[in-house]
Amino acid sequence: MDIYNLILAGGFKNKSSFLASEDKMNKEFESYVDGTLNKVDREMVEGITAIRDYAFYEYDNLTEITIPSTVNSIGSYAFYGCPKLERVIIDAGITSMGNDAFSLCSNLVYINIPSSVTSISERTFLGCSSLTNISMPSTITAFGDSVFKDCSALVNVSLSGGVNTIPQQTFSGCSSLTSIRLSDVVTSIGYAAFENCTSLNEINLPSTIASIGESAFKNCSSLTSLSVPSRATNIGAGAFQGCSSLTDIVLPPYITIVNASIFKGCSSLTEMTVPAEVTSIGNSTFEGCSSLTSLTVLAPNPPTLGTDALKGTPNNLEIYVISSAAADAYKVADGWSDYENQITVVGG
Repeated sequence: MDIYNLILAGGFKNKSSFLASEDKMNKEFESYVDGTLNKVDREMVEGITAIRDYAFYEYDNLTEITIPSTVNSIGSYAFYGCPKLERVIIDAGITSMGNDAFSLCSNLVYINIPSSVTSISERTFLGCSSLTNISMPSTITAFGDSVFKDCSALVNVSLSGGVNTIPQQTFSGCSSLTSIRLSDVVTSIGYAAFENCTSLNEINLPSTIASIGESAFKNCSSLTSLSVPSRATNIGAGAFQGCSSLTDIVLPPYITIVNASIFKGCSSLTEMTVPAEVTSIGNSTFEGCSSLTSLTVLAPNPPTLGTDALKGTPNNLEIYVISSAAADAYKVADGWSDYENQITVVGG
């Protein structure tokens, strides 16, 4: 019996031993190598076509593995929780990686993703807290939720064309990530995709983006400016909440709803223009925007103003509207009437 039989997905010479539960398989594998295996090279796994689910699950001593070109897939949890794994070299041949394939490999510092890969599943690199750089080839057209969540040392990520959706929590908790460039085919950013990326100070949002999910950039406390593309008509609640360094942001002209808590806690934001098509401003939208002194609302009719929408804004906040008729309407509208003395006509 050899490593070939232990990690090959299918085609076992002794199937009865290794088609057991994941726990039993893992124990037999550890028993076979006596817990001392620390490196797997091409020769040791030459000829296999897949690394099965849980093959090296929580294997304590593995530090390096080279995966040959004959392998076309890495199974779910294949290297989950390998605390000493530092380097993974993957030859071209792999097309997919399963859920949690390298999750919680806390000492992983290097892995290459070859151009043969077309998809990466959920949480593949979750909690790889020593990984600093990674490049995604343009052949990847989809990856699952939380792929890089809590990769707290990740500084640079290159996303080439191919992926059109940034799924939920993809980079959540990547507290060292300073910048990222999205490809021109991205159309949506999912829930909490960049939440708690506290070092992120630069991100381009390509003109193709139509949707930004709830909490997408929540607590990105180093982000200073952002231009939201004109196609982005759907911006979720709390999308920019807690972006305490944000001083400048431009909303797209065709949004109709400014959702709840979008700018809550944006304490450096000094001015904001609400587009003319907006009919509703949600609860706590500008709550805690303690530097906001200029709010221009281009809608001729007063949008619905949610509870605490302007709570915590300064007393010298000026609310500018487009005409005298609009000013008269705003001054008697629910919610807006509380700010009657702060409402004035643009240029008036």
